[in-house]
Amino acid sequence: MKLKRICVVLLLIAVIFSSLPVMSGCGAAVEDFPVEAGGVLIEEAPKRVICLSNSFLEIVFGLRYNAQIAGRAFDCKLQEAQEIAVCGTAASPAIEAILGMENIDLLITDTTTPQEELDKLKEAKIKCMVLDNADSRASLEKLYKTLGSVFAGNAAGAERAQEYFLELFVQLDDIARMVSKDESYSVCIVMDNSLEKCATGDTLVNNLIELAGGFNVAVQSSGWAFNTSDIAAADPEIILAPASAISRINGKREIQGTAAMINQAVYEFDTTIFDCQGESILAATWRIAHLLHPTIVTKEVVPPKYYYEVEEPNYVMTREEYDEYLRQQEEAENGEDEE
Repeated sequence: MKLKRICVVLLLIAVIFSSLPVMSGCGAAVEDFPVEAGGVLIEEAPKRVICLSNSFLEIVFGLRYNAQIAGRAFDCKLQEAQEIAVCGTAASPAIEAILGMENIDLLITDTTTPQEELDKLKEAKIKCMVLDNADSRASLEKLYKTLGSVFAGNAAGAERAQEYFLELFVQLDDIARMVSKDESYSVCIVMDNSLEKCATGDTLVNNLIELAGGFNVAVQSSGWAFNTSDIAAADPEIILAPASAISRINGKREIQGTAAMINQAVYEFDTTIFDCQGESILAATWRIAHLLHPTIVTKEVVPPKYYYEVEEPNYVMTREEYDEYLRQQEEAENGEDEE
């Protein structure tokens, strides 16, 4: 009878251990793979990956999967990625350079990569994963988990990504609580010097504006479509724009009457910071919060690595100066016609 009980116990132990996941050499459970994402099936943790999206690469580096990256975009600004091989960009992959690299397990890119370029890579038996950039907090969390799963498996990778995501958003929520004591200012973020593209309500930038204690005047618009007529109608109190766009903003009569122009609250802002969706979103939110709430979000409050010196608001022409500017332009054009 005693022997029978021992046998039963041993059998139960065997069943328990047989149900535990078998660990692979890289520390991930076998059951963590395969992973399906971006139109491809990943059967095991990739060892050599080309990432042509600077946004995705920043997330991958934040998750500490640096060692698995074999190729990057030429315009990647991450200091720790500068020794990695250059492979063009997402919009223009360097096909020959990519095909000349050995043992590439996976290429990750975004939706700007032309289909014909993807077809060339697929014909060469290179797995191409195409992912969307995030446009909200929820889609950003999903993106983090997807990338984590690709590099380390469904369970371990997603868990690590979730931790990293929450770590960033705890800090973002801290900024939001800090500025909630101050007045909310209406903001327009002009993305480039075309003056036809602004941060709209369906973008992640909109979330960052809100976290920084601002109200996005383009919140009801979508697809980055918000032009100078829309800016004039929205009457923002503050305009943030790249340095190259400032002179064009000064030259637009229709927005001269906005509160931002009258109060000379037009600031230079490097909008390329929004190109990445890893730690850059934290830096961007600190910068916006500092511009909107300088007496609360002071230099002493902002973590040193996120602080940048804010210049005085860019000088905006008076109506008289603007009329004189137009007159001089007209004279110059007439002079060219006479020649």
